[in-house]
This record gives sequence, C-alpha cells and structure tokens, in this order.
Amino acid sequence: MKKSLLFFVLTFLAIGFVSGQTTRYVTFSGAGVYNGTSWANAYSSTQLQTAINESGVTEVWVAAGTYKPTSGTDRSIAFTMKGGVSIYGGFTGTETSLNERNWSANLTILSGDIGSTGDTTGNSYRVIFNDWLSLQSGTAILDGFTVQDANNVNHDYGGGLYNFQSSPLVANCTFSGNFGHYGGGICNRASSPTYTNCKISGNSVTFVGGGIYNENANPTFINCSIAGNSANIDFTGKGGGMYSENSRPVLINNTISGNSAYSGGGLYNDGARLTLKNSIIWDNTAKTTANQIYTSVGDTLRYSCYANGGNDIYINTGGTFTVSNCITTDPIFINPSYDVRIAEASPCADAGNDTYNNQTTDIRGTGYGRKLLKTNSSTTGPIDMGAYEYKKGTDPEFPELLRIYVKANATGSNNGTSWTNAYTSLQSALTAAGKHYEIWVAAGTYKPTSGTDRQSAFNMKNDLAVYGGFAGTETSLAQRNWTTNLTILSGNIGNVGDNTDNSYMIIYSNWIKNTAILDGFTIQDARQDNGTYGGGMYNLSSSPTISNCSFSANFGN
Repeated sequence: MKKSLLFFVLTFLAIGFVSGQTTRYVTFSGAGVYNGTSWANAYSSTQLQTAINESGVTEVWVAAGTYKPTSGTDRSIAFTMKGGVSIYGGFTGTETSLNERNWSANLTILSGDIGSTGDTTGNSYRVIFNDWLSLQSGTAILDGFTVQDANNVNHDYGGGLYNFQSSPLVANCTFSGNFGHYGGGICNRASSPTYTNCKISGNSVTFVGGGIYNENANPTFINCSIAGNSANIDFTGKGGGMYSENSRPVLINNTISGNSAYSGGGLYNDGARLTLKNSIIWDNTAKTTANQIYTSVGDTLRYSCYANGGNDIYINTGGTFTVSNCITTDPIFINPSYDVRIAEASPCADAGNDTYNNQTTDIRGTGYGRKLLKTNSSTTGPIDMGAYEYKKGTDPEFPELLRIYVKANATGSNNGTSWTNAYTSLQSALTAAGKHYEIWVAAGTYKPTSGTDRQSAFNMKNDLAVYGGFAGTETSLAQRNWTTNLTILSGNIGNVGDNTDNSYMIIYSNWIKNTAILDGFTIQDARQDNGTYGGGMYNLSSSPTISNCSFSANFGN
C-alpha cells in the first residue's frame, strides 16, 4: 500500500499537476519528460496547443522557434486561444520571470507554412482562430509572437488571426505575410479586442482589409504600425490598411503608412465610425478613390497628422469628417519605404496630446519611454504622434541628423555613420539614403561603378542633399571648402587615358524635384557616344538644385 501511494505521488508530480502550478513551458525541441512543468521538462513544438488547453494553466511561456498549428497537412487546423490563459513568446528557455524575456531578439513564430517550403498553396487557412472566447471566463492574452504565412483561399474570413465573438488582448506581436479574402493580417467580427505595440505589415487580400478587417466590431489599436498592406488594387479591393463595416475602431498613437488598395488606400470605413487620436496616416495610395481615408458615416481625428491633398480624403453621402488640432504636413519618416519612425525635424514630434495616451512606452516597449529624451529636451512635454517616439541624442537608432558620411580612404566599419566609419563608395551611400537624408562626401574621386558597365550612373533622389568639398573631419556644413577639397564624380571607369570605355553619363535624374540637391562637386569624364542623351548630367523631367559644381571634360552626341 505504501509503495502504491508513493508511486501515485511521484506520478502526480511528474505529470505536473502540482498545487499552484499554473505555468507551462514550451520549446521547439521539448525536453526531459515533455510535460511542460519547467524548461527542463518543456513541451515540444507539436504540443503548444496542448499546453494552452491544459486544465488549470494560466500562463504558457514559449521559447524562440517556429511553431505550426499541425504537424500534418490539414489546412483547416489553427491555434486557438483560451479564456484566462496568457500566452507569452520571446524566451530563450532559461528565464525565471517575464521581465527577462526579449521578444525582439528571441523571435517566436506562429506559422501557417505547413506544406512544402516555399509553396504557399498548402499553407494553413488561418494561423489563429478564436471562436466564442466571450463565453469563456477570464481574458485571453497573446504577447510576443510573429504570426505569419496564412493563406486563406477557401475560407472567407481571416488570415493571421481571426476573432469571432472574441476579445483577446494582443501585445508586442507582428502580423506579416498573411493572405485572405477579408482581413489578411487580422479579422475581427463581433469582437472588441485590444492590440498594443503591434506591427501589421505585408499582408494582403483579394477583397477588403489588407491588414485588418472589422465587421460589427469595436477594436482598439494602441502604439501600432499598420504599414505596407494591400487590398487588390486591380479588382475593387478596399481598405489597404484597414476596412471597417458597421464598426467603431479606436486608434491611438498609430502609424498607418504605405498601404494600397483599389479604393481607401489607408482606411476604408463603410457604415463605421473611426476615432483616430495622436496618430499619423500618410503615404497610402488608392488606384481610384481616397488615398488615405474613405468615410461614409463619420470619422473623428484628434491631434493627428494626415495627408489632405487631392484624392486623399473621400466623404461619401451622409458622411462627416471632424478634425481637431491636426496637422497636414509631411510627418518626415526616416524612410517612408520601410522605416516609419519620425525624424528629428518631424512636425509630429511633441505634437500629441497626453490625455489620449495610457502607455508609458512606444511600440518598441521597454527602453523607449513616451515621455523621455524629447526633441525639446523636456521630460514633461507632449508625446509624439504616431507609433514611435523620437528620442534625441542618446538613442543610437536616431542620429542627431539623418546624415551619411563618404570618404574614399575610410578605414573603420564603412557603415556611413561617421567620418571614421564612412562608406568608401558614394553609390553605396545613395542606395542606403532615405527621404530627408543628407550625404557628406570627403575629397577624392568617386565613380558610378567599380565594374565596366558604361550605363551605370549616380541617381539623384528627391528630398536628398549630397554635399562634397569636405576634408573628412568637419562637424558642420559651414566648415567645408569645395574649392580646396576637390570632390570628383568621374566616368573614367575603364582604362586610364582611354575615354572610349568611360561611363555614358555620370548623373541621371528621372522625375526629380528641386528637393534633390547636389553641391560642391566636379563632374567629369563622361563619354556619351551611343546615340542617346546626356553626358556629365542628364535630367529627364527633372529640376534638381545644383550649386557650387563644375562640369568638365564630358562628351556627348
């Protein structure tokens, strides 16, 4: 009898039903006896749903790795959250407290790529499907995951995450590379979820809601980036960033940019009332109507930045558009193509309203306080608009100026961050530079290519200033001397002394505005002998600003 009792107790402990034990641990490979009671006995990647479903569990800790809804090929299987259970990703697999994890460094992926690698036709219809969570006790939480690779071609709703009658809390998550018909990244139907510090990017749909689809829903998005999503631009796709029908979405400190659709490039509201606070909506595009916002009932924007040019806002019959303390000038992103952090000169810095903010950090979480190191060096000034808080001076992600250095004989790390670490190639700097950057170039000779392709040329960019004439030690533009520090852009890419193999043109500008600046250079040695236009510089439908430059020894037809 005693032996039987001892065996029962040991078995009881081994399978993890210990009084007060509420956390289960999951790693990709699993460990020990695979019962999830510790990192040493973690569940494996195929047991994540088991951990979530286990009776009495309130937290599931998941280590870095890629986890799929099924080890088979049934595309209808998806992860399902559970009321009262918090699912946390971002662990290495050794942590003893939540604040030790780092979801940015320890990428924890929930993937629908269950079929052949590289072939999305066999992917899961949905990665996460929450159905009637509202009937379960306790709040369901998802925190610290990347949700990707859904391909919902047979089911109408959802892709990365589908909430029906479900209102989970979702934080520090990324939804990317998901496809569907209604809501590629996220679909909310009859639900009121809250999303905090999330990125919804690179998702797409056939019909509506490239990033997000809301139907009879009241979701809240705080500190989120909704960027680079698309709704079919050739077949009446609506709401590249978000589509809302009979819903009341609230967006606080969000950035909505780079989304595209047939209509309503950024946001499409059909019988919906949008509330946008401390947010930025800019650089979205529509093939037909409303690049930024399509509204049919009534939208309210407070302390936000939005594009308000031709075809940016469309107000349908009966719709209203209420604006309070908003700005309509360029928010000055570091690079609109892929980096929607605001730059130092942004009008959105210190332009928000603290009343609407209930977060202490921006989208990046710990270390990026909403009230620290402001552009005006104040710790009490207003927060910034958008998902990202600009931090002056001490944040390595934000240089004092958006400047790249080029020096032909630089010996540092050659990443362009200083004279010591300057790029040695001007062409590399031009490739790296984004909107509102400037490039400082030290004396020396720079060629469009290190090879022999005569068609290679330096290409100017809008909103980019390129300055030559530096010795390579200056700290201000006023210190340079372009007459002494000769900075040459040369087409002599072939044999020295033989100009028959020189570049056809040295600088090529195509649809460039006067915000593209070239200042302090000598442009020489082009040989345009192939019967077309150009030589030292060829401007096609362009009006760049050229100052303190010399054009010499160039040949054209």
